[in-house]
Amino acid sequence: MIEYPKLKFVVDGSIGWFHLDDDTEEGSSLKGKFKIASDLPAYDSQKEEFLEEIIMEDPNFVDAYFQIGLINFKRSNFGKAEEYLDKAYRICISLLPENFHGMIPWDIESNHSFLLSLYYLGRTEMAIKKYREAMISLNAVLMYNPSDELCARLEIIHNSLLLGDYNRIIALGKIYLQDQRVESYYGLVLAYFRKGNLVAARNAFNEAYEFNAEVAEHISLLDIDYLEEFIENTDDDVYSDALIYIIDNEFFWVDKAIKNFVISNIDRLKQ
Repeated sequence: MIEYPKLKFVVDGSIGWFHLDDDTEEGSSLKGKFKIASDLPAYDSQKEEFLEEIIMEDPNFVDAYFQIGLINFKRSNFGKAEEYLDKAYRICISLLPENFHGMIPWDIESNHSFLLSLYYLGRTEMAIKKYREAMISLNAVLMYNPSDELCARLEIIHNSLLLGDYNRIIALGKIYLQDQRVESYYGLVLAYFRKGNLVAARNAFNEAYEFNAEVAEHISLLDIDYLEEFIENTDDDVYSDALIYIIDNEFFWVDKAIKNFVISNIDRLKQ
């Protein structure tokens, strides 16, 4: 097994991983195998076999664990996905100095496997309804990488709605003030409404409607058949951001109270 130095560098509290840059003959051989495996399509059964062989030779090869986890996440094999993504994350976390409180920035490419493993672990935990575990994983992505190129905050908003943790959504809204995402705007509307702060909910709706009025129009029309019929008459290649949002979040908008709130505020803004 290759013995990697634990850290490549530490700058301003940020960490970069030393892994695939090993220049030994053994390291180069594994890098070659990993490149072959990476170039194979996800549906090719040999891809996972290659990656397993790499892990047999080097049980600390983070990238191989992550790739197997990702393959199984995309196949909805969430049990195996969770196992391998968790292994990748635990290997990475073991390399951190004790009491580390710095960042692991995305713009350092060698950090990608760490952040992606943690991000997809959170999404996998959401998929198997481990919502509290998912919250820990996804919050950690933001803690290590506050610039959030992976948009973990959007998964946090969805997960927070499932848990009824509306304060977390409101807190994110204060951190990411210029967040140009449908989920962020309409998540704030839901959070304030569910907390009973209708003034703040109305103000949030004003901004959400200005950002993307199509979402609100879809919500105002939601019923048991609306979304299914609308999708049937929509070209799969031209799904708007609004429609994708409604497909993923319909559950949060179907009750009469929130729907009436949306309709009344649409009418108000159109006057």
